[in-house]
Amino acid sequence: MIGNNWMRAFQESRNKAREILNDSQKMQDLAERSMKLLQAQQDRLAEAGMEFKTLNRMLLAYVRGEYKAYSLKTILSVLGALLYFVNPLDLIPDFIVGLGFVDDLSVLAFVVKQIGTDLERFREWEEAQTQDDIEIAGI
Repeated sequence: MIGNNWMRAFQESRNKAREILNDSQKMQDLAERSMKLLQAQQDRLAEAGMEFKTLNRMLLAYVRGEYKAYSLKTILSVLGALLYFVNPLDLIPDFIVGLGFVDDLSVLAFVVKQIGTDLERFREWEEAQTQDDIEIAGI
């Protein structure tokens, strides 16, 4: 039952993602809100925080027009996951100590699995950018 409920809640987040897909400012604001929440919850989210950070970087690279090599489905999934994450009153409200982020982590795991190939390509692209910056700096 809980599995179906969080999936339904995530679908609602993906539907909201469609509404902001063409608004760069709203997408950037979402990434910033998500990063602030992530920093505030860093101890509780531990390893999952790295994945949320990657989703944020994907979104910002998309908004800036630096990287668009993923499908509409992927960007909607990223937006949906971040919208779900920043919603404090999702399936399990975030203020419930010890449980509040369980559903958020479930959504994250689902999205990471769903977009795994695009996620890996993005990380490779990021690493190539870092290497290019190092070469340009002459290091």
